[in-house]
Amino acid sequence: MATAKAGERANNFNLLRLLLAASVVLAHSPELVDGDRRREVGAILFGEWTTLGILAVNGFFLLSGYLIAQSWRRSPRLGPYLRKRALRIYPGYLVAALVSSLAVGPTGGNPNYWRTFRVVPFVFSLLTLRMPRTPDAFVTLPYNLVNGALWTIRYEFTCYLGLAALGVLGLLRRRWAVLGITLGLTAWAVGKVEGLVPPVPSRYLLGASDAEIFRLSACFLAGTCFELYADLVEFTRRGLFLAAIFLPIALQHPATGLVALPSLGGYLLLAAGLAPALGGTSAIRREDVSYGLYLYAWPIQQMLIHRWPRIDPTLLSALTLPTALLAGWLSWRYVERPSLRWRRGE
Repeated sequence: MATAKAGERANNFNLLRLLLAASVVLAHSPELVDGDRRREVGAILFGEWTTLGILAVNGFFLLSGYLIAQSWRRSPRLGPYLRKRALRIYPGYLVAALVSSLAVGPTGGNPNYWRTFRVVPFVFSLLTLRMPRTPDAFVTLPYNLVNGALWTIRYEFTCYLGLAALGVLGLLRRRWAVLGITLGLTAWAVGKVEGLVPPVPSRYLLGASDAEIFRLSACFLAGTCFELYADLVEFTRRGLFLAAIFLPIALQHPATGLVALPSLGGYLLLAAGLAPALGGTSAIRREDVSYGLYLYAWPIQQMLIHRWPRIDPTLLSALTLPTALLAGWLSWRYVERPSLRWRRGE
C-alpha cells in the first residue's frame, strides 16, 4: 500500500512521459498518412471521440498538474516559479518551432513557401507558444502544418499560469477550493460534448478552444488535487484493480470518459509514477528526452510521408520513433538541460 506522495526515492515519471510521447507518435501515424484516424487503436477501442494520442496528452497534463503543484508547494515564490516554467518550456519549443518552420517547412513541396512567409505573424506565434504561423507546407498531405503537435504547448503553459494564480491567491492552501474548480471544469467539459452548455467565445479564452481548455485544465488540476490530497489517497491493489476495470468501460462514451480520465486515469497513472523505479531505467531518469521526442516527431513523420506517400503506418512509427528519440536526446542535451541551469541563479 502506498500514498500519493512522491518522496526522494527514484520514481517512474520520466519513463511514463516517454511512453506517453511515444503513444502520440503511434496515434498520429495512421491519421497523418491519409487523414483517417478511425483505424487508430484508441478510436478502435473507445470510438471516434478519442484517440490514443488524446489520451496520452491528457496523461501529460495529469502528470504536469501533480509535479508542478509539488514544485510550487516546495517553493511558493512567483518569480522563481515563472522562471522555472519558462525555462522548461520555451527553449525546447522555440528551437523545435524554428527547425520545423525554417528547415522542414520549405521541403514540403510548396513553391511559394518563402514568398508567402510573413515574419511578424510568425514571431508573434512563437512568443505566444502557438503552432508556428507559416504558409502551408506539405501541400499534398492531409495535414499541411509544419508541426501540428505544438498546439498543446500553449495550453500547458496556460495551466502553469493558472496554478500560479491559485497559489498567489492562497487557494492551493484550501484544497477543497481546487477540488471544486476541478469538478466544475470537468462538468463543463462533459456539458460541452453533450451539447448542454453554450460555447465560450474564443476572445474570452485568448483564442483557445473551449472544448480543449476545459478538458485539459480539468486533467491538469486533477493531478494537482492528487498532490494536495496525497495524505488521503492510497494506492491499493483493490483500488488499482477496480480502476483498471472501470476506466475502459467509462471510455466507451465521451461523457463518462471525461469524468473517468482525470479520476480513474489519474489514479492509475500516478500509481505507476510513484511505484519503485523499474530496474534498468536510470538512464531515462537522467536524460529527460520525452519533451523533445514529442516536439520533433510530427515534422519527422511528415517528411517521411512526403517521401513515401503510401508508407504503412506501422513502418512509419517504426522509422519515426528512433529518429525522434535521437532528436529528443539532442534537444535535451544541447537545448533543454543547458537552459535549466539558469534556474540556479534564483
